[in-house]
Amino acid sequence: LFASFFKDQPIDRGSIIVGTSIIGSWPVDAAEAMQPNNAGSIRPTTFAPTISVASAACKSARGRPIEKVLLLSYSGEDLTEIEQEIDSIRAAYGARLTVLSGDGDVKVKVMAALSAPYDVVHFCGHGSFDYLQPMRSQICFRNDRDSNGVITAADILQCGSIGRHPIVVLSACTSALVLPNGSNNFLGLAGAFIRTGATSIVGARWPISDAVAAAFPKH
Repeated sequence: LFASFFKDQPIDRGSIIVGTSIIGSWPVDAAEAMQPNNAGSIRPTTFAPTISVASAACKSARGRPIEKVLLLSYSGEDLTEIEQEIDSIRAAYGARLTVLSGDGDVKVKVMAALSAPYDVVHFCGHGSFDYLQPMRSQICFRNDRDSNGVITAADILQCGSIGRHPIVVLSACTSALVLPNGSNNFLGLAGAFIRTGATSIVGARWPISDAVAAAFPKH
């Protein structure tokens, strides 16, 4: 069905696939199998949990400049490439970038910052996905794993509405994993950000090394 739909469409036309709960957790690269190969070109494809979420994301992203960027950084000593990652992002955004460290009560700082009008929000730290309770999936900003040093998917939902419909970058292991429930709500960090107003999510569906996480934003 998908392949037949794409067959006669221009390759430069983007598409949004709103999947049922059964296919709601498909990765974006699964779209490569759904479309004809045209000189190696792959059309821009987005997955969304509902039509209303897809529509809101399209409207909020259209023609908007990036004016304010927030980076929430890890403060532990075991991720040695964090400073390189911060330097790469600072080089890209310059004076538009605000950096918050993982020191102190991170949860309070994150909750306050997410309500501010940022266009991009970038998290870097340890990530974990909880398959049994996806809303307990988290990003950790300190190596002591104290509850005040982490932000969970459930915490994000408590914000209600975040920023200025930002692009959210989750530079952390398994941060883009989601599990759909019967109502087709995406459960997990990425799902929580989408449900609170993020335009789009960039994250990892697998464990990533510190060096890869640092190099990715540079490119």
